[in-house]
Amino acid sequence: MKRFYILFIAIFICSGCRVIDSAPETGNLPKASFQIILQETGEVVLDDTHFDYYEIKNNDHVLHLNESGSKHLENFVTMDTRVNPSTPFRTLYLKMFSVKLNGTELYSGKFFSLMSSQGYNGVVIMDVVVINSTKTLTITLGYPTPGFYQGNDPRNSEVLFAYLESLGKLRK
Repeated sequence: MKRFYILFIAIFICSGCRVIDSAPETGNLPKASFQIILQETGEVVLDDTHFDYYEIKNNDHVLHLNESGSKHLENFVTMDTRVNPSTPFRTLYLKMFSVKLNGTELYSGKFFSLMSSQGYNGVVIMDVVVINSTKTLTITLGYPTPGFYQGNDPRNSEVLFAYLESLGKLRK
């Protein structure tokens, strides 16, 4: 009888054990995600669900926003009602951003406006304020012209391009 209990306990203990494979199952891994994040607050300005496609056109990288993306950007633009007519207040203007893929930073830059009088040697996202009329967001080098940018183009990430291509959202 004592052996029966020991055998029963051994079977009970072993039934809760399983061999753990060191390689994770691909179905359980988190989905990669393209995000543009405000460095100051960590807020997601846009992610890959907010645009229909990412187009490389001339020397610009252009996000063609969907309705969800346009509405999400409205959270970052407020109207200044102190003037008549009301005008958009640039809440993203000169704010630093990071472009991330699956949590890893690919590059960073600043939000700029066509109304700006200062130059910048970095990656620039142009005029979020006019997004309602154009439904596009342009990621460019340097401001006011690419001549202000010096260095390699960090936007040309093969990892990013492969990810966007896997979603069917890359157009060259």
